[in-house]
Amino acid sequence: MISIFFYIIPYILLSLCLVLNHRLRNKSAKFLTLISSIPLILVPLLKGMVGVDTYNYYRYVESVQFYYISNFEYDFEPLFVFLVKFNLLFTNNPYIVLNIFSFYIIFILFSFFFKDKDRITIFISLVLPVFYYDMTMNGIRYGLAFALSGFFIFSEKMMSNRVLMFFAFLSQKTSIFFLFLKYITYISFKRLLILLFFSLGMFFSFKDYIDSKIEDYSNMSAPNIYSGLTTLFTTIAILFLNSVFYKENRNRNNHLLFVAIFFYGLVFVSYAGLRFQYLLLYFIIVSLCLDQNLFKNKKYTISLYCVGFIYFLYRMYGFYSLAGVGDSPFLPYTFFWE
Repeated sequence: MISIFFYIIPYILLSLCLVLNHRLRNKSAKFLTLISSIPLILVPLLKGMVGVDTYNYYRYVESVQFYYISNFEYDFEPLFVFLVKFNLLFTNNPYIVLNIFSFYIIFILFSFFFKDKDRITIFISLVLPVFYYDMTMNGIRYGLAFALSGFFIFSEKMMSNRVLMFFAFLSQKTSIFFLFLKYITYISFKRLLILLFFSLGMFFSFKDYIDSKIEDYSNMSAPNIYSGLTTLFTTIAILFLNSVFYKENRNRNNHLLFVAIFFYGLVFVSYAGLRFQYLLLYFIIVSLCLDQNLFKNKKYTISLYCVGFIYFLYRMYGFYSLAGVGDSPFLPYTFFWE
């Protein structure tokens, strides 16, 4: 299916850009990356009924537009609801309303990751192949929450950027777990075990409520143990590479590895385990930006790129194998005016 190249070509362009950036100064590298990102930006901004969750979001926008929201079966977070109403002030086309969300997410992502060569490297190597298309074209609520949370994750102080973290929570409630992940990087392994056992007890106490909420969205995605396994392997690979090249991070990475295995175990009892896995992987990827002189370490950056490349192949295979399946698949790609 030829429209799969709408996803592949931007990735190839930015991969070439990553190679050229080694010979450019910081400002030139940022400019080249931004220019090369134009196709990547246009793919989400011009989409029509594309992305597994898009159909349900489209219906929700229509329900707000025509004032029968009280009959809608999904209960969305307040920031998402507010922004839907705000976007409708400028257009009555539900596709454009949703694509404006994509613009918000892209703008915030670029504002964070296009600061220097190190962050650009992380964006092209990992964020783009693992998260970008899903954040901007599918799960736009979590996409907005993750994008806003990046500044909090990167900050060295626990309470920095708490306003953005609050807005992230208003976009998707599960983003509150970034606070938990941030906290465990500062504590001992013994305290981590106590915290995880406490969290496990809380999880099973509220499991029926969590599952009932997740069930509302169960038709919006199709998670399974194998997709959880892919995320786990990707997480382990990144933590391993970071521990090899940045030995001072081993204690933090051991904590995060333990949490990764813990979250994978939740996959077997609840859909929520996959949500938590995704949160953890994004937290780890953003945390890589804290390492100094990352861009100059060619072996490390090449290794990270290879991890991202393998995940990108997996994602493209998923797009291709589900082409035409459902109300709003990633393939075939359609424009909003079609």
